[in-house]
Amino acid sequence: MEHIRDKMESMRTLLKEKETELNDLDQLNTTIFAKEHIVNDELQEARRELIV
Repeated sequence: MEHIRDKMESMRTLLKEKETELNDLDQLNTTIFAKEHIVNDELQEARRELIV
């Protein structure tokens, strides 16, 4: 029975670590999308200036 409790605790710990990792990656993804949007806007503006 102790073995099962230890395994469950180990799995809970791993799950918490994976949840933290997932949240971190989600924040990074959001940051990257925002940066991509800014860079695309800057690129479009530069293209407009070159055309004129």
